[in-house]
Amino acid sequence: VEKSLQNGEFMIYLQPKVRLDDCRIAGAEALIRWRHPQKGLLSPDMFIPAAEQYRVVGQLDLFVFEQVCRVLSRWKQEGKELFPISVNLSRQNLETLDFLDDYSAICRQHEVSPSLIEFELTETIMFENPQGVKSVIDEIHKLGFQCSLDDFGTGFSSLGLLNDLYVDAIKLDRSFFYGKNNNRQGRYIVEAILKLAAQLHIRTVAEGIDSMRQVQYL
Repeated sequence: VEKSLQNGEFMIYLQPKVRLDDCRIAGAEALIRWRHPQKGLLSPDMFIPAAEQYRVVGQLDLFVFEQVCRVLSRWKQEGKELFPISVNLSRQNLETLDFLDDYSAICRQHEVSPSLIEFELTETIMFENPQGVKSVIDEIHKLGFQCSLDDFGTGFSSLGLLNDLYVDAIKLDRSFFYGKNNNRQGRYIVEAILKLAAQLHIRTVAEGIDSMRQVQYL
């Protein structure tokens, strides 16, 4: 992975987040892809597990972050409309004290407002070290960044997490809208989560929406 980073084989794609009230793009999520010389374009599930095993996933996170800062800086220079872009934050980052200093320095280098960057944390990270994650979220906000909870609803203590952690947004897991959960009972659960999030002033993002029927329901 390190050699491939040096060779410029990794790239990012931006997946838009569409606001339902006016159908405008209100944000995006940065997705990493590997342009492998022999295997072609690889999705994260093909290389992230190995990166975690060999403890280099933090380098990929930092790469994505810097690419996002470059994009926002270029858009700013071109006079384009700016919107927040979310980036993943892997659990291995949390093992290093002051790891956010590197992110903050990159942000300053590219003259990008931290408010345009949103760090995504998964529920599994929350369960493993809730107190440590709470401190990280506090530091994220102190530095001016935003924070969201990814894969919301896949664990067993989601509502409890909202009581303990001050996140800016939650991303409803795509499993709510497919398969056995895509029924009346599942829709009631989604409605309850949306109402609760609104009362807590937390933004919501629905993941994996790709049909007009799903859009109309939301």
